[in-house]
Amino acid sequence: MLQKNTRLYIIIAALIVIVIAVVAIVRLTPRDSRADAPAASAAPAAAAQGGADTRSSIVARGGATVSVKPDMATLSVGVTSQERTAKMAQSNVNEVAQAMIEAARASGLADEDILTSGITLYPTYDYSNNTSTINGYEARYTLTLKVYEMEKVGDILDSQIAAGANANGSVSFGLEDDSEAYQEALKQAVADARANAETLSAAGGGRLGGVITITEESRSSYEVYRNYDGAAMAQASMAAMGSTPIMAEAVNLSASVTVIYELR
Repeated sequence: MLQKNTRLYIIIAALIVIVIAVVAIVRLTPRDSRADAPAASAAPAAAAQGGADTRSSIVARGGATVSVKPDMATLSVGVTSQERTAKMAQSNVNEVAQAMIEAARASGLADEDILTSGITLYPTYDYSNNTSTINGYEARYTLTLKVYEMEKVGDILDSQIAAGANANGSVSFGLEDDSEAYQEALKQAVADARANAETLSAAGGGRLGGVITITEESRSSYEVYRNYDGAAMAQASMAAMGSTPIMAEAVNLSASVTVIYELR
């Protein structure tokens, strides 16, 4: 009887030791290590869901330029005066500048379209006898006019010259709003890209698929500028007794795109 009880005690003690060892091992194992197994099994699925696009593709570029009749002109007109004193030079310019502003208003331009774009006053020098001495002053005033009635451009230019404008200036032609014309240029640029892509895919023995991405590369607008000599035009206008002829050239708007297509 004593032997049986002894064996039973030994078995119970052994089981207790085993349980204690298992609990100790579980407690000593880091939690990160226990989480590694399910994470590793989930990784291939995640990679499969978010993997790189393996479709074959073709890259094509396209460009287009749209020419549009201008609907506005920007005139730059000026006056300059040279006198022995700065006060006299500036006084002369101020008088003519005010006359130019009044002439612009009389031509129907609003004050927001009559802008002062430059005022300068600087000394002039005599460089004789290997020296430089101040011998006077030059004052200059520049006015920028925005004209939205194209048929009036020549008359407005003449009225400025009649008011005393005598400095070199310029006329540029543009669009008050170029968004519609640019949208048309974009459409044509995309069509050009597709034509190029079709040529490339056919030459390579493939078939063009759908669009993957479209990127707008650049936008440009080319206004037409014309310079004139104010003094020369004043003499010519007085001799001819007529309006300065203005022939506005088209404004060019360009667009370019890069398109990636699927290649089948």
